Amino acid sequence: HRLTVDLPPGPVDVFADPTRLSQMITNLLVNAAKFTPLGGNIDLSASVTDDEVAITVSDNGIGIDATDIPRIFDLYKQLQVDEKNDRAGLGIGLSLAKAIVTMHEGNLEASSEGPNKGSRFVVRLPRHSLPPSSRPSDVSPPDW
Repeated sequence: HRLTVDLPPGPVDVFADPTRLSQMITNLLVNAAKFTPLGGNIDLSASVTDDEVAITVSDNGIGIDATDIPRIFDLYKQLQVDEKNDRAGLGIGLSLAKAIVTMHEGNLEASSEGPNKGSRFVVRLPRHSLPPSSRPSDVSPPDW
């Protein structure tokens, strides 16, 4: 695969658990790699506004049928790709990614122009800018 990364210059402040956000992004990237043929393209980008951070993972892989999009984040949901689908996982990754984003007061959306036209996942997280004096110095991950 070819991975292209396009991130804003400098750090972006969000009040979030970095371990969980890393887990969520990893799940989206692994999913993209799993359903993109060898040599395909995967793009990771982020954009920032005053109110939110948008993280996008897109690929030129097998895509998602429009009828499957409403159920793509259901726990244990596995899309039927073909009879010899050896790429199927447990159906937990996208559900977990959605749960992590929701716990951070964000939103995760999936889209695709259809089979064989790739997929796009957009994470939107609110910007919670805390003044440096009110930021905890030692934050432990929550018990999720």
